[in-house]
Amino acid sequence: MRYPVAATIQELTAQQRAFVEAFVEHGDACRAAKDAGYTGTTLRIAHIQLLGAPRVAFAIAMAARRRLARAVPMALNTLEYLVQNAQSEKVKLDASKAILDRAGLVPPAPPKDDSNTPEAPLHELSYEALRAKVEQFEKELADRAHDVTPDPVAELVG
Repeated sequence: MRYPVAATIQELTAQQRAFVEAFVEHGDACRAAKDAGYTGTTLRIAHIQLLGAPRVAFAIAMAARRRLARAVPMALNTLEYLVQNAQSEKVKLDASKAILDRAGLVPPAPPKDDSNTPEAPLHELSYEALRAKVEQFEKELADRAHDVTPDPVAELVG
């Protein structure tokens, strides 16, 4: 099912636009409804109905995205300032990491360490897995074995 979605905020009523602007500004739906001029009984349910309306929800998402886009340069400037001027080395490091992370330059993930993961109990293994275990154990035993056959040449010399 497709919901009809407003292409622009101008397709909303003046009160809905005021609600969207106030909600994006402070994030409190009840207060935004009051700021938009809803009163009395209408105020009690308006914020719930407005947030559930597809056109209003879309307008909120678009307004929030525009607000976030306006804040990005300021946030980047703050990070750059911290990298250059912060007194704490930790703050400088964290700001540097944040800039690199946002630029897509992240360190590679460490290799997964499977040595701490417990093995499945033998009764849960398939026939093939049990056969592989037997072969693994036989190889380990063979690698540990030492040749104890007497050397006939060494006995004659010795």
